[in-house]
Amino acid sequence: MHARDDLLALLAVGALLALLARRSGLGALANPAAAVAGVAGAVLIEAAFLRYPELGAAWDRPLVHLGGLGAVLLAGVGAYLLVGSPIVAALCWGLVTFLLLLAAVVVTGRNPLARLAGP
Repeated sequence: MHARDDLLALLAVGALLALLARRSGLGALANPAAAVAGVAGAVLIEAAFLRYPELGAAWDRPLVHLGGLGAVLLAGVGAYLLVGSPIVAALCWGLVTFLLLLAAVVVTGRNPLARLAGP
């Protein structure tokens, strides 16, 4: 995790929340399935990056940062158009989970998911 990642996650969650608010979909954030899916998705992705650091090697490139942000936003808008607000809510929950993990790393100096990554 890098400190700049918080800004990208904040931009993404802000844009997705704006989409939900514009479409009167903020209630989807209270959907337990969306919350569980978002949190679980973020935990699984972070555990995979911890277990296999080579997966995240490309993330150090600035173009990949913008591409990742764009992909999350496009996926959110596309999912909203195809499925509706629960998918966007799940993305928001995943991004908030990531932000909380980043905060834990900053405060404690270690990732709380390191145990899931194995030896």
